[in-house]
Amino acid sequence: GVECLVIDDAHDLSMPHLIFLKELTDQLQLSLPSRTLGLCLVAAGRGAAIPLKDVFDQPETMWIQFRRRLDRIRPYCRIASHTEAEMRDILLALERIYHPSFPELNLQQWTGSIYTWLTHPLLDPQKSGRVIMDHLMKLVTTALELSYMEALKDVHPKHLEMAAEQLTLHSDKIHVVDAQNPKKEEEREKQKSREEPEESKPKGQQEEKRGRKQRAPEEPEHPKPK
Repeated sequence: GVECLVIDDAHDLSMPHLIFLKELTDQLQLSLPSRTLGLCLVAAGRGAAIPLKDVFDQPETMWIQFRRRLDRIRPYCRIASHTEAEMRDILLALERIYHPSFPELNLQQWTGSIYTWLTHPLLDPQKSGRVIMDHLMKLVTTALELSYMEALKDVHPKHLEMAAEQLTLHSDKIHVVDAQNPKKEEEREKQKSREEPEESKPKGQQEEKRGRKQRAPEEPEHPKPK
């Protein structure tokens, strides 16, 4: 039977959800024969704050009972990011998942390179030497998509490098999506910049210049006799 109920993204649970989970575990424990069902809430957090702790710390009786049911020694645990060895195991699991599309996929051979890329100071500013799962999945899936478009049976190293550069060096690059004819726009801007110096001259000077070009040479006032 079921021994433990694990709920991912528990930070998205609403108050009715939490109340239901408490009543479910209570009723199972009160049933005959009694059944103790473990409950593990996996939530995303940031900084030193513990997700859901502010909810469980409320003074109502229901939350006091909820707190009493937490593990006596380790009520709250923080899952650290992944080491290089753990990342190798993750890459092995991804090989199995994507095997139907990439029959010769071998991600483990790139463990060292991927670990170096993902512990770049831009991705690991605390210099923890750990790899975040989100960065790992973005790099792998981006490289696989590029290799899939070329009908490859294994990921190509150049695609891994491109994905790593996208995460580190080009993460803030803005891509223009709605430019219909960028080359024509550039040519129009260049043509406009060439015309601006002549148009910026005062109108009187431009007319005077045209007048000098169109004015015919005048006859001398006292022509010499031939």
